[in-house]
Amino acid sequence: MTTEADYRRAQEDASYRQAFLDSLDLEDARPYVRRVIYRPLGDGDTSMKIKPSFLQRYLARRIRSDIRVYSRAFSSNPLYDDFLGVLIDHEGYHARELYKNPEVVVLSYLRLFLSGIEIEQFRQEVKRFHDERELRATMSQLAACSSGKRSFSDTYISCVCIEIEELCETLGVGVEFNADSGEARIVEPFTRELRRRL
Repeated sequence: MTTEADYRRAQEDASYRQAFLDSLDLEDARPYVRRVIYRPLGDGDTSMKIKPSFLQRYLARRIRSDIRVYSRAFSSNPLYDDFLGVLIDHEGYHARELYKNPEVVVLSYLRLFLSGIEIEQFRQEVKRFHDERELRATMSQLAACSSGKRSFSDTYISCVCIEIEELCETLGVGVEFNADSGEARIVEPFTRELRRRL
């Protein structure tokens, strides 16, 4: 079983990071994640990122995803439980969503691409679709915060709440949170219909 001490070692020793990631229990995300890969060179200010397989991205197949973990993940998450929250509750949620509904994710992008809309509208639609997926994954983090399964830092919980607030404002939706059950739901439903049908 991986512990806080193992996480501290991975924070301090970059050569240990892949072994640390290999030893993690991915809990409910395990069936949807093929592997967790350490990449020392980051992707901008991203600390972790789901990486669907080629077949998954282009053929809409149910295939497990990889999660890439960058150096920043070990410096931006002071606690082991915060790190697991991002890895399992957020990126694991993306992996599960993509595995269970590859056609929704892949075909939504494809429909946008083939719709013939102007490039600026295309960019706006892709950003909205991305923000909707981010909101769902961040709501998964919020649910984990209230479940008591891990001891998150106050900073982590605040960042999750701020991210949800910002995404809701961007998308023009609201979220209801039931503190007793830990369930969060979107008040105004998303629309996946294109403005112009194919």
